[in-house]
Amino acid sequence: MMKLHSVLLAGGLLSFCVVPAMAEEIRTELDLAEVTVNPRGAQLTRTGEVELPAGAHEVILDTLPRGIMAASVQVEGVSSSDAEIGTVDVSRIALDPEQQATGKRKLLQDELDGLARDRARHERVRVDAQFRRATLERLTGGYAAVPFASGDRPAMSPEQIGNLLLLTNRELSEISSVVLEADQAIVQIGKREQVLRRKLQLLATAPNARTRVAIQVSASAPAKMTLSLKYSVPDAGWSPVYDARLKLPSDGTPAELKLVQRALVYQRSGEAWDGVALKLSTATVTGRTASPDMQPVAIGPQPVRARRAVQAQESFSDTAGSQAVQPKAATGLAVRAPAPVRQRQADVSNAGFHAVYSIAGQTSVPNSGALKSVRIGARTVEPAIRVDTAPHVDPVGYLTGVFKVAGETPLLGGEVSLFRDGVFAGKARMRQIVPGEEVELGFGRDDLVRITRREVENTAGSSGIITEQSTLKRLYVTNIENLHSFPVLVHVTDRMPYSTHEEIVVDMLRDTTAPSVIEPDNKMGIVIWDVPLKPQTSSEIRFGYTVVHPSDMKLAIPR
Repeated sequence: MMKLHSVLLAGGLLSFCVVPAMAEEIRTELDLAEVTVNPRGAQLTRTGEVELPAGAHEVILDTLPRGIMAASVQVEGVSSSDAEIGTVDVSRIALDPEQQATGKRKLLQDELDGLARDRARHERVRVDAQFRRATLERLTGGYAAVPFASGDRPAMSPEQIGNLLLLTNRELSEISSVVLEADQAIVQIGKREQVLRRKLQLLATAPNARTRVAIQVSASAPAKMTLSLKYSVPDAGWSPVYDARLKLPSDGTPAELKLVQRALVYQRSGEAWDGVALKLSTATVTGRTASPDMQPVAIGPQPVRARRAVQAQESFSDTAGSQAVQPKAATGLAVRAPAPVRQRQADVSNAGFHAVYSIAGQTSVPNSGALKSVRIGARTVEPAIRVDTAPHVDPVGYLTGVFKVAGETPLLGGEVSLFRDGVFAGKARMRQIVPGEEVELGFGRDDLVRITRREVENTAGSSGIITEQSTLKRLYVTNIENLHSFPVLVHVTDRMPYSTHEEIVVDMLRDTTAPSVIEPDNKMGIVIWDVPLKPQTSSEIRFGYTVVHPSDMKLAIPR
């Protein structure tokens, strides 16, 4: 019967319990099985079996990377008989990089020396073949230039000339093959030399320390124990990226937006992650763990004396964690049409305060800091198609897809690559979106919605007997035409000045087309119209205002 035993944290401090004098050291290595990557940092899980004789023992793991956070080390065990885990000690051990790399460097250098000899041999073969070709060309060239030795008697008979030509052709073909093979071999040697030199450079930067974990265990009888070691490393993380692929309505088919979620994973933990079960967590495990304690602050008159340097104000951001993360065809009479290749999706689990994405299959992430792109999943929605325009600034319509996020997990903020009907339209930045929240993504200018804006009135006049007042009047007309084969909603934004003085009065003209929204989000003077347009139809928006002010007051009115 398998028994689960205790879990102990090491915290990077040496344990002071008494270890039996006859404790046997058992050196072993545990396989890297699972990695959970957070936006900043990662937790690694290693597992493996250890054969335990009866008695007290010390299991030594001394090939772990240097960057392990000692306080994060956890050990669990399952054994085939009665066994117990005691203390867990975590320490750093220094390495001699020269001694460690001597054997590997010698093997690499020996291979490089052998490749140099092979290169020289192939270059010699190529030179000899080229010399043979030059000699053959000189010999045959003489007979071609002097067909007669003396008088009217030919130097060679027609039969001899034919044999010479056949021999020349055969020799030249053989020489060309030899030169080609030598050139190809030299190219392959050059590629292999680059790989070996890169490996030598990596040896020069090999780590100079490792982490050593010593686990005190005891067994009442010989046992087979399955150990699980978990630890965290700081130099790793991931950030979300998205592909937003929009298909516009056509032939009665509604619009479709496919949002593909990917993750860019990196790590410099000191070891490669080869063929591991990779999980991505949205939890941030570094930074503050509780709200800061607010301290009182006093204010009073400045003392009359020499001015002192102003002290830096209290910062409420935690330097350790406040930085933003830069987060086969079927057989038969009929042949089935090729089907699109399915892509693996990550399993998503909601862990209360964060989500965990389990990436399908096994994943490898190099220990170089290079970004590894993995697919999390995709969702398809039917967006509302809208065209946004601000003709006062830019009389161009911009296509926008509007949709709501379903599900139970939020979408983290990240960069979005935008595609419209398969054509790359640009990139945008998406903020974090919670389930049920509306998302707006712009897909570039829409030339099938024509927009023109013109000024039809710009007048100034005066009135009043006791106090003379000046009145400015402006009126604009915006024309919108939908050339699409489907209806669109055009979202028009315009503006008029707002008053900052009690004697300046700004009013909208009565013949202004009724706006949908006035001053959204308390933006003074901003006006919005939502204009639904059927295919091949147009509409007009009239917008104007008056500004009344004392005639002796000079105004600076923006256009």
